[in-house]
Amino acid sequence: MKRIEIAKIEDNSIFYLEKICEQKLDEYYTAGVPQDAISRVKEELIKIKAADSEDAYRIYYEFNKVATEKGLFISSKADTGNLMVTFLLGNSLFDPMKPYYYCEKCGHYEEAGVRDAKTCPVCEEQIKLRGYGLPEIFEFGSKDNPRIRRRFEFHFAEELRILLKKVLQDLYSDHEVVDVLNPDKSRSVGFAILPRNRRLLQDFPGFVAYDIKGDIAICGDVSDIEDKGIILIPAIENSVYNKVKIPEKPGMQPIQEIDQIYTKESLFEEKLKEGFSSDEAYDFVKSKIYEPGGFVPSKIGALHNKWIWSLNG
Repeated sequence: MKRIEIAKIEDNSIFYLEKICEQKLDEYYTAGVPQDAISRVKEELIKIKAADSEDAYRIYYEFNKVATEKGLFISSKADTGNLMVTFLLGNSLFDPMKPYYYCEKCGHYEEAGVRDAKTCPVCEEQIKLRGYGLPEIFEFGSKDNPRIRRRFEFHFAEELRILLKKVLQDLYSDHEVVDVLNPDKSRSVGFAILPRNRRLLQDFPGFVAYDIKGDIAICGDVSDIEDKGIILIPAIENSVYNKVKIPEKPGMQPIQEIDQIYTKESLFEEKLKEGFSSDEAYDFVKSKIYEPGGFVPSKIGALHNKWIWSLNG
């Protein structure tokens, strides 16, 4: 029997991400990068590497890059996990740093709330407020026990599917990449990357399906497929994003009501104050998410949804 070798991007993804984040920090902070931002990105990349998740974040960047080049929007909703890394690599509008003032002329940086800042104390230029104060977490959980995401769920404009599949074929040039079909085989809901030296038709005939064009695809129970060493990437066409144009990154939008939104993070903190352990609080929040009619959004998810709703009236 051939040894199963789960797909891995050949070049060093974490090194690649470090370079891209460094470049994006320079673009976002045009007058000099604050040390707080550098430190946060460095810590996040260390955790991403420790979780063997660098390829997932590489795919996140490459998908966002091709969408931006086409002037189209792609979203991972709450999957970005409040990270500075995903803010830099993707097209999220929401700078997760604690609210701060930044001078785009001289680079002066200070936390918000220390003074009522309107002008820079160094060069007297107008100073801008940035940052949403999103928790430094990977999904939700304690700082010492973060839930690190190893894949993203993508939603995108219809015309991007072929381009995104090409991205994966280029990144995993020695692996077969096929579409994933929904249970009734009526549409594609993602992509599958097969282990090295494995072919869907020959090695996994029980998962073989064909899309409406007659192209080979994969269909089956998610757990059964992943047990075979096949990587699944949820990727769903959403007509909402056909209308969305790539916006500028303002860092902070005037969405004042966000502090009143009941989120995963606020519920988690509430449970900790009640004496729950980190893991108990995590399990409690997760149980509430899946209660019928009891969906609790993450803070970044609530922000994202409010912004999308505003675009669509």
